[in-house]
Amino acid sequence: MYYMMQAGAPAGGGAGVAGEGAADRRAVVALDVRAATTQVNHVQAVAIYNEFVAHANEQALEKGLEPVYKKFNELTTADVIGLEIHPGVPAEPNNPNIIGVAAELANYILERKKASGDAYSPLTAAQYFSSWKTALVKKFPGLAYRDSCPEWYEQLYRGLRMKATVECIKRGGRVSKKAIGMSEEALKSTALFLLKQDDATLGNEERAILVTLYHAVGRAGEVDSSVWDFATYDVDRAMLVFDWGESKKGVQYAMTMHPQNPGENNDGWLLDWTHAIACQLICGPRKLAPENNVSYLFPAYVGMASGGAATKVSKIIKKARDGGVEGIPDEMASHGLRVTASDTMFFNHKLPLMSGVARGGWDCNGDTLAFFYISNKRFLAQAGKVLAGWSDPLMKVRYVERSSCGLRS
Repeated sequence: MYYMMQAGAPAGGGAGVAGEGAADRRAVVALDVRAATTQVNHVQAVAIYNEFVAHANEQALEKGLEPVYKKFNELTTADVIGLEIHPGVPAEPNNPNIIGVAAELANYILERKKASGDAYSPLTAAQYFSSWKTALVKKFPGLAYRDSCPEWYEQLYRGLRMKATVECIKRGGRVSKKAIGMSEEALKSTALFLLKQDDATLGNEERAILVTLYHAVGRAGEVDSSVWDFATYDVDRAMLVFDWGESKKGVQYAMTMHPQNPGENNDGWLLDWTHAIACQLICGPRKLAPENNVSYLFPAYVGMASGGAATKVSKIIKKARDGGVEGIPDEMASHGLRVTASDTMFFNHKLPLMSGVARGGWDCNGDTLAFFYISNKRFLAQAGKVLAGWSDPLMKVRYVERSSCGLRS
């Protein structure tokens, strides 16, 4: 009985809402579970499809044919899926009506150029096609009745990516654009350059941003939501523990900070997180955050548009490179700090692999609740000490207390 009721219900409609275009007639906006960047990608992919439609119809007119291609918002179930047995249940799941248009779109994306005249990378070309398919399935769920990635789509996707890769290799291009980092010495030089700016408040803030991202193996977009709230000091292990959120993945986990190794040249202080944050706090925030009860690490970065913090950090790196700091690759952007930290961790033969994975927040099929409750903090701390300049992650390190170095308040 339940199955019969479900089969007879309008596909994706809900109470009082049914039929094609039902989503446009809803009185209340439904939750969009897509990430902000994903939504942008879908909008761009649909725009490229509409561009393709205009081009195809123009070609048809030049050849004396009637323009038959429809823009994305004009497509109907008959255009995309074809005959349906029931609403949302296609008669031929492996042979929808949109296949021919999809093949032509894939070829259009393959030949499409950037505004600069350069070809898209294979991954970018494939991503546009994939985003268009996802947006299409969102509008016509029956297209993925049996599989979210139907066989006909997989064939076109693989074909597009392969051809784009072959063309990229032929023109001497780079198949995949990998993030590039800098050396620890270059990062120290960058920190020193930033501190020498005329605007001391700005310099201390920018240095603290880079040092924080390095120690947290973080993405630049994460600094705009990092807070002091719920931070604790672990006396037994001499480390500060606070929550680190990843907005890209929608997760939050513990992050630890440790005393810095002075280094052979006594320049370790340049990458000392505690020193960098203290200097920033002493100078005061360059810009206040929106009024609320939350205490942010970097108030000036709060409330920025999606991607704004990453762009800002990339500009800091570019400013140092243009200012004469050596060792910063031309193509390095904000994500390169994550690469720099990863290299430091994984090239330390004494550091367990799982410690680096845990601190970087990478997905791991071996993750279990036992791992997080029992040993996650230990792994984070081991990797954190390596990033703080200690070659032995098992070494017990502590902050220098005032009484032991003759300081007076």
